[in-house]
Amino acid sequence: MPKTIEHTVGQLTWLGPFLCIGFVILALIRPSPKFPIPNHYRRVVDASGAPVRVALPFRGAALTWGISAPEYIEDTRAPGVLIHGGGAAARKWFARQVISWIYPKVLKDDKVWDPKPTAYAHGPYAEVEKLMAFNPGAYLGIGGGPATLLKRAGLPALCVRCGRGKNWDDEIFATARVMTALLGDPQQGERLIADYLQTFKDLENELRPSTIPEWPGVLIMGSMTRNRNHLYVKSVLNSYRIYLPPAAVRNASKGWTGERQDAERILAMDPDYIFLVGVKEPPFATQGPKEFMKDPRWRGLKAVREKRVYRMPGSGPGGLAGLIFQPMWVRWMAEIVHPDRLQPKVRKMLRDRLLHQFGYHITDDRIDAQLHLDENRDSAGYKRFTRDYRPVEKKEPAK
Repeated sequence: MPKTIEHTVGQLTWLGPFLCIGFVILALIRPSPKFPIPNHYRRVVDASGAPVRVALPFRGAALTWGISAPEYIEDTRAPGVLIHGGGAAARKWFARQVISWIYPKVLKDDKVWDPKPTAYAHGPYAEVEKLMAFNPGAYLGIGGGPATLLKRAGLPALCVRCGRGKNWDDEIFATARVMTALLGDPQQGERLIADYLQTFKDLENELRPSTIPEWPGVLIMGSMTRNRNHLYVKSVLNSYRIYLPPAAVRNASKGWTGERQDAERILAMDPDYIFLVGVKEPPFATQGPKEFMKDPRWRGLKAVREKRVYRMPGSGPGGLAGLIFQPMWVRWMAEIVHPDRLQPKVRKMLRDRLLHQFGYHITDDRIDAQLHLDENRDSAGYKRFTRDYRPVEKKEPAK
């Protein structure tokens, strides 16, 4: 090779990395593949308002990032058409929920919990192609997740929550409507929503929040067991805020909007009641009432001095519980804060609700577990949630 040519080639080698980057960019902006329209289908409108063609006969649903198997089954009551519910972590989460007691076959079905699609996933867009291998009748997801990419390719992907609602109620209503419409029974979604709203209406009629002149301040928070510096507070901007007025309580976070707080700020908030979120199991265990009230950091809190610290009910971290359980947990909070206004009905509500909605008879032991009687037993007024509790009848004053 002549020297001049050899010199020129050597000078151009620096372009190699940039050419590779260019090819990668071109690959990323290539047109999305398009899949053919099925011969037989029906249209289902998702939460974004987009009509989606779902092939007939229906081949089942695959859940993508942002949608859990418990909420899908609670709304649809159709575990038999769940093709993919997630990997090992999703299966572990499902095992913690009441719904796994009602539908134990789902938990045992290895095909539903195939870990391969999410084995190396890092974020909502990972492993989209592996999700396609399930070839379901529909993919369910939330806005901004893999469902968006799948829909762009012409696949039957439905957004069940797209952030278009004014509050969390709007989002869970949209979820129920989309998922039950997908199964061909939209009235099931409307029945669930009506029952949900009626339960809150019943609480309002009994509690009469508008007649309570001053609402106590509550703090819904978590304190990690293994990391004392990790504190979490449901701030005034948290989605849970819409569930405080029905219980006639106010957020005691005093306007702080950051989710991570320091101990000094918690002390400054000094709430009347503390409701602890989180789970008991490691590696993400959080303090329960007994541990919290023994922690030297919290001795200055009014709620600690008066033993008004409680683990929130349920099997999850104490977050938003959906159409079936959320009304009961709000009533639980209201019964603790306003015991003189409300009859102790949470145990009966849980039993009746599961029987009515699923035909499931829950045992007293499992009700105890949902209400965390072992952790909350020493907290003020918690005897009202025990199975043998009998309210003391008020004596009429002598005339």
